[in-house]
Amino acid sequence: MLELLSRAWARDHETYQREWLAYISGFELSAVQARDHYDLVHLALWLPANVDIEYTRQRCHAFSSGLSTTLEEAAIPRLTTLDIRRSYIDDARFVQMVRCERFERLKTLDVGHNRIGDEGAQALAFSSALPNLERLRARTNRIGDEGLGALASSTTRGALRQLTLEQNHITDAGVLALTRGSGLARLTDLDLSQNNLTTGSLRALASSETLRDLRSLSLGSHWRNELDTSALIDAPALAKLTRLDMSGCGLSATDGVALASSAALGNLEELVLANNRLGDVGVEAIAGSTHLTKIRRLNLGRTNLSLRAVRAIATSDALAELRSLELTGHALTDTAILELLAPAKLGNLDELYVRRTGLGPRAFTAIATAQLERGWRVLDLSFNSSGNRGAIAIARAPSSRSIEHLDLSQNNIGDVGAIAIATSPHLQNVTTLNLEKNRFGIDGVRALASSPYLPHHVRARWEQLAGEGE
Repeated sequence: MLELLSRAWARDHETYQREWLAYISGFELSAVQARDHYDLVHLALWLPANVDIEYTRQRCHAFSSGLSTTLEEAAIPRLTTLDIRRSYIDDARFVQMVRCERFERLKTLDVGHNRIGDEGAQALAFSSALPNLERLRARTNRIGDEGLGALASSTTRGALRQLTLEQNHITDAGVLALTRGSGLARLTDLDLSQNNLTTGSLRALASSETLRDLRSLSLGSHWRNELDTSALIDAPALAKLTRLDMSGCGLSATDGVALASSAALGNLEELVLANNRLGDVGVEAIAGSTHLTKIRRLNLGRTNLSLRAVRAIATSDALAELRSLELTGHALTDTAILELLAPAKLGNLDELYVRRTGLGPRAFTAIATAQLERGWRVLDLSFNSSGNRGAIAIARAPSSRSIEHLDLSQNNIGDVGAIAIATSPHLQNVTTLNLEKNRFGIDGVRALASSPYLPHHVRARWEQLAGEGE
């Protein structure tokens, strides 16, 4: 992917543009990305016809005020991705867009955070345009049951694989229509988070005769209705699921037991259960499940677990393939982390998220010295109490060479800890480093700004701060 920014397209540099395009024509480009309206039109006019264009521009007034003649003639036939979130698009504008026959290559359409309602969804459902549309992302709009029902019965939207309708106006009636219609039978990714669903929607999805290819299902944030996961125990329609998100659905320990006993969920690789009331009993059931043995990513943030549940995770045979674990928001002790990482059963872990868990230097040392197959790739240890000792432990551990993303924000780290990080040869592969809201002063800032090991883009912020502190 080649990313073209608008600065490269100054209107009075036509000769430069032609030379530059002649230069990049030597590369085997499959797609380029435009970031503004001017880029979009000129790329369409100048690049070879076999190069696709992806357009990403939030708050795009060009689309909210209608399609311009130049854009329609030159750019629309070339677009494969159109991301125009927060562009003030209402039903009238969306209807105009989805009826445009020239969107023949478009595969991904993201119209999140606009004002599209049932009228717009119905227009898309019955339009013969956009024949190759595979991904529709329409989170935070006004689409309700009628709009979803129209899409479900559509004869023109059969290519859709991904449908994101998070935070719309959908109820059980809309989901029932979706599971009975044949218009979206090839969906593999469905997001209905933050709507107004009940357990009736779970039952409909679990027993659908048409939605049999779902790989990812997101139903998060339905805590007001407290979904009952017993509906998923016998769920033949969900047998191909590899990802399930039921965060914030009011789940209890009983629901955790039900999930653990579902043979239909045996192909799950990612399970998101954050912000529920599973407690130790629910988590123990999942850790001991004979069905959930393929889990690689597990999010148990804020699920009311204690040391007892941590021990169940640490000694679980079912979670032997676990690569990513989130325990954010629990009042854990250093002892809990020591027990979690002591056995070899979680040796495949390479991502750990333990924000706001009250961890101290001992836990940081245990994390830094954990015996893992590949070493840590992602560590989110923010909002804890590592102090300088914890930061030094991370900085000095040879296993830190594998870390790509490290978050140590708000950990009471002083100058000594910041200097240890800046001078560590083991952190040279870090691409994201967050040290915000710590206690180090200008000495720590200068050390980070002049680090011989941290990448330039990581040092840049500290170089700026060091300059301001002169």
